[in-house]
Amino acid sequence: MPFYMGAFLVVALDWRTQARNAALQTHKLQTLEAKFSALEQENENLRRQDEASQASLKLAETAKEETEKQLAEAADLQADFYA
Repeated sequence: MPFYMGAFLVVALDWRTQARNAALQTHKLQTLEAKFSALEQENENLRRQDEASQASLKLAETAKEETEKQLAEAADLQADFYA
């Protein structure tokens, strides 16, 4: 086999290796991008859940305060009634 054919074969094998590595890296990058997008979506969902939980907690605290106020008023009325 002439020298130039051997050199061409070496170069062709190197190109094929580079192309395969590039394809693998592209696939890995696409996989990472998909995971990143999924994690971003999950983070957004958790943020929304947290906001909803905070709103529910605030409503519950407000309701508790109002109930305690009404209980105190009822206790005062009861004390006045029995006095």
